[in-house]
Amino acid sequence: MTPLKIGFLLFPDTHLLDLSGPAQALRTLSDHRPGQVEMIFFSPSPSVVSYQGVTLSGLASLPAEDIVFDLLIVNGSKYKEDMVSDKESQQGLMWLQNYAQRYPQAAIASVCTGAFYLARAGLLRNRHCTTHHGHVDSLKLAEPSATVLENRLYVRDGPIITSAGVTTGADMILAWMAETFDDDLAQHIARELVIYARRDGEQAQISERRRYRNHLDQKVHRLQDRISAAPELPWTAGQLEREVNLGYRQLTRRFRLATGVSIKQYQLILRLEAAQKLLRDGQHMNIERLAETVGFQSAHAFRKAWKNRFGAPPSAYEGKE
Repeated sequence: MTPLKIGFLLFPDTHLLDLSGPAQALRTLSDHRPGQVEMIFFSPSPSVVSYQGVTLSGLASLPAEDIVFDLLIVNGSKYKEDMVSDKESQQGLMWLQNYAQRYPQAAIASVCTGAFYLARAGLLRNRHCTTHHGHVDSLKLAEPSATVLENRLYVRDGPIITSAGVTTGADMILAWMAETFDDDLAQHIARELVIYARRDGEQAQISERRRYRNHLDQKVHRLQDRISAAPELPWTAGQLEREVNLGYRQLTRRFRLATGVSIKQYQLILRLEAAQKLLRDGQHMNIERLAETVGFQSAHAFRKAWKNRFGAPPSAYEGKE
């Protein structure tokens, strides 16, 4: 498999945390799946002095015209009224404009004030976007046609993704991983980096696979991994004990303490989420078959559990996005 090319465009006064969040997550991805991503860090000059005072050297020059990235990330820099007042920033902006014109469907993301470079390049015209909460009004002035959303971790509009900045760059790249690879891998990487895979501000609700993961109990995480992989199975107390080498009473106590729900409740929630996905994906099967597929012993038990959780029968959900 040809590795996916991930480009990082760095401007003067770049913010280290904006850069390190996505970069570390991608590096961890490479540890788990070697050879699947390639990161290229580039700038108009061979070195960039970050806003924090650390010099980043050995950077690649601005790429040739025939290079297309699977994802281009424009990093944030220290905000100022004119983000491209210096010669190097102007060169970087010109390259970004030309790249976007040559490849209008190319995925381009920004972290924090990187959105201002996208705005200057004309990439936010008539788009929904976001940036650091302290600079929302300034971005509205920079691109009046854009709908700048507040209180969002990141916003996708077509091929353009903007994030609120600082740690939200990691949230953004985790979402990209979930979409490009799979959700379980993204969740595993989030947990390894001790990052809770927080809800996407654009979604109506967070995946139940993520909702109960905001803890550091690795044995509970391991059990959640196993149940999430096959929630339809009739997990017995003995099987659960063997998975994490803990007695059942101790395990159930630790599970509830870490997640706030019981093991049976967690499994039930995952089964209902699996049913939701089947309905959402247009899988046309009767209720009896759907209930059996996701692990319920009867259609009656499935209907009862569904209504208790969602307040309406499954038929009211079918086909909804």
